[in-house]
Amino acid sequence: MKSTDNPADPFKKALAEATKVMANDPDLSVSYSVDPSGLAGDTMRLPQVSRRMTRDEVLVARGTADALALHRRYHNEATHQRYVPQGDTARNIYETMETARCEAMGARDMPGTAGNIDAKISAEADRKGYAQISTAQEAPLAVAAGYLVRNLATGRDLPAGAQNVMNLWREFMENQAGDTLKNLDSKLSDQAEFAKFARQIISDLGYGDQLGDDPDQLDDQDDDSEDDGQEEEDPDSTGQDDSQEEDSDASPEDTQEDQQDAAQAQGTTWEGIPVGGMGDFSAFSFYPTKNLGALGDAGLLTTSNDALADRARLLRGHGAKPKYHHEAIGGNYRLDELQAALLRVKQTQLDEWIALRTGNAAQYQSLLAGTPGLILPAAAPGHSWNQFTVRLPNRERRDALAAHLRAAGIGNEIYY
Repeated sequence: MKSTDNPADPFKKALAEATKVMANDPDLSVSYSVDPSGLAGDTMRLPQVSRRMTRDEVLVARGTADALALHRRYHNEATHQRYVPQGDTARNIYETMETARCEAMGARDMPGTAGNIDAKISAEADRKGYAQISTAQEAPLAVAAGYLVRNLATGRDLPAGAQNVMNLWREFMENQAGDTLKNLDSKLSDQAEFAKFARQIISDLGYGDQLGDDPDQLDDQDDDSEDDGQEEEDPDSTGQDDSQEEDSDASPEDTQEDQQDAAQAQGTTWEGIPVGGMGDFSAFSFYPTKNLGALGDAGLLTTSNDALADRARLLRGHGAKPKYHHEAIGGNYRLDELQAALLRVKQTQLDEWIALRTGNAAQYQSLLAGTPGLILPAAAPGHSWNQFTVRLPNRERRDALAAHLRAAGIGNEIYY
């Protein structure tokens, strides 16, 4: 081997070829990057492996490759989207359960993958501090649901941090959804049946109001309409996926693929990275109720993409470039000088205000811990606490609590 050769290259090439075979996709393109791992079209991105090829790097790369390959092999996106819930919490549970299904199928068909994926799960749990979490309110329910599916389907213990998160929620999940969970084994091999099973679990856990319409019932209604001779066609439809047509000619302001809604997150960080620094395009609100609020309506866009920045500047000033020559339909979206001046002064105190909010949130967490049926927000590092949002198992209990608080003179609001 030449001194200039990377000693990790043979391993990376072998892993890429094995991953294509496992995914049952010879045309899959596999790359290695410091960017987050994932699948996009026919490209898979795996964690970078350095020249040193440390044991942890190798284990995480293999585990990530196996997990993504199994998702590629056993997952059908059209089926997934057909049953995906509308609400955020329900959708997160649905997503983690489907990931666990694919990994469990792989563990059954290719037992060697289970140990590799354990290494990936262990690294993720360590990075997120799951072993140090002591209450269910701090642990993500969606993640715990995925871990439970994997545990029940494979019979394998999870790495310590993941096991901790699952155990914190396990009694609640089994009390609420135990009867449904008994049918897990019979649902794993059929993604559509598993999707319906996951939606039932979500309902059992108290998030049925986030599921949206049942697609199977909608199909039945459509069949009835066809039988009655009432079928209608969209005159503008081309008979193919409209979203693909729209995306092909989308301008920067139309696509939301890499946008970040940071409206309520001034001062928030995620794994040490400030919001506004992730994605290609971020939007902040300075409405008076925000952590950093103006005297009235105000906002800010951030981007590291020169083309998006130029487009935003164009739309901000009536779409004119140069003045009175309009390239696009824009608006008067310039930030008022008085608002900007106030925000520049208030911004110097933002860290102090967030520290006070964090202290208030910690006091709420302490006083409300253990309240039956009350789900408290996770106290994640970097949280800026624009709101302290609690959840309850169902709408009736939520509305009753809101009425009780109002009667006691305690302000509250139902958000989203």
